[in-house]
Amino acid sequence: MRRTIAAIVLAITTTAHAAPRHKAHKPRAESKWVRDCIHERTGPTEGITVAEARRICVAEEPEDEVGAARRGLTLARLNAKVAKAKARVAKAIETCEQAVTDRCVELAKPDGSTDCEDTGLRAEFNLVCLAAEGK
Repeated sequence: MRRTIAAIVLAITTTAHAAPRHKAHKPRAESKWVRDCIHERTGPTEGITVAEARRICVAEEPEDEVGAARRGLTLARLNAKVAKAKARVAKAIETCEQAVTDRCVELAKPDGSTDCEDTGLRAEFNLVCLAAEGK
């Protein structure tokens, strides 16, 4: 008798744990304007369905200030990232140009005939510092 009860309890608990778990759907968060619009369109007589009214009302919903502010903040953050990247590129190019100038000074002839000014090294700057990788 005890074995039978234990087997039944074991069968119930294992099947209960083995049941597939479904993730609950996130409830719709509708604004007051959308809820009022749906209520107007699904009148007590001769109204349209709730699903159709929801589709129409969401499409007609006016721009809210919070959403516009969020999009503006996102755009500002992206612009800041671009500005930081441009600054890093400018600094890297400047460092590369300085390295080319330093190498020119190190390899300069002792008689002073080597020109290590920026205008004389412009072609080498372009070749070394601005050359595209993989070419």
